[in-house]
Amino acid sequence: MWTDFGGDKLPIWAITQCPLVYGDFVIVLSQAPDAGAVAYNKLTGAVTWKTPNLGNESYASPSVAKIDGKDHIVMVISSTNPIGHRELPQTLGKVVGIEPLTGKVLWEYNEWKCHISVPSAVDAGDNKVLVVGGYELGAVMIKVEKKTDGSYGTTELFRTEEFGDQTKPPILHNGYFYAQFGTNRTRDGLTCMSMDGEILWKTKRDPDFNKGSMILADGLILATDGRKILYLIEPDPSGYKPIASAELLGEQESDDPMTARFGGTLFCLFLKQVEILHEGSQHRRNLLRDILWQMEHPAYAGRKTGRYSFYPGLATFARWYRNHKIFFCHRLLCQSYG
Repeated sequence: MWTDFGGDKLPIWAITQCPLVYGDFVIVLSQAPDAGAVAYNKLTGAVTWKTPNLGNESYASPSVAKIDGKDHIVMVISSTNPIGHRELPQTLGKVVGIEPLTGKVLWEYNEWKCHISVPSAVDAGDNKVLVVGGYELGAVMIKVEKKTDGSYGTTELFRTEEFGDQTKPPILHNGYFYAQFGTNRTRDGLTCMSMDGEILWKTKRDPDFNKGSMILADGLILATDGRKILYLIEPDPSGYKPIASAELLGEQESDDPMTARFGGTLFCLFLKQVEILHEGSQHRRNLLRDILWQMEHPAYAGRKTGRYSFYPGLATFARWYRNHKIFFCHRLLCQSYG
């Protein structure tokens, strides 16, 4: 997708993004001279559409936002990198909305400032799109509106340097945003922001969330702190509410290649697939708290149960499944003992 469209020398951090599967398409941001966004047929690999080059390099994956009830593919394009491109004019970046079936560029917001954009845009509802960045450059909320002539325009609703995320999009839950605003210089930890840009609380360094991972599962946040600890958190705009935590990652202590990859002491724990009927959130919280405690507790170190061993680092990539009215904690099967 780079050399096919006239690409030669790769951008400073190459090309790093997650393709977006949309219907029959796989949509990526080529960033080569002769293409911006490109849609491939997911079965044949044929190019279905492509946009012109959209500007500077970006590391943000494409996302989807609803605008007036219709899907728009949203691309975040970086401002000029002052380190990687000192020779170029310093231009601002863009947020671009694209019609997903044809590749037509529907709208652009041209005042985005972040020279290494990594997080995808977040659909904030009501035709609003939140874009965040790291490197102390904060966040911007824009609103997309359809004009009387059928074209689209954008309005900046607010901009803040008190909220952002360097590596991933924020979590939106019940009208509030949660992000880890840890950058190269700023250590604000887990931060909560309202829909109108008010900062409600920050954990700062207590605890210190810095470029970790986060997912929302059944109304709860699973977050790593970027170092060793996995947290289970109840998202609440009134304050930081941890439910449980466990130190799952650590320094290399084994020659085993899997342990080296996922880090730390090997805890062997067979977590059977847990099936819980929807009996209320407190029941689920208690169960998840107990699971985390078992994964952390020294009594479980080195234990084998059944045929499987668990590397605790994989807990940070836990997948949660819902099947009808049953809530599943999926087994993390690492290694069979045969």
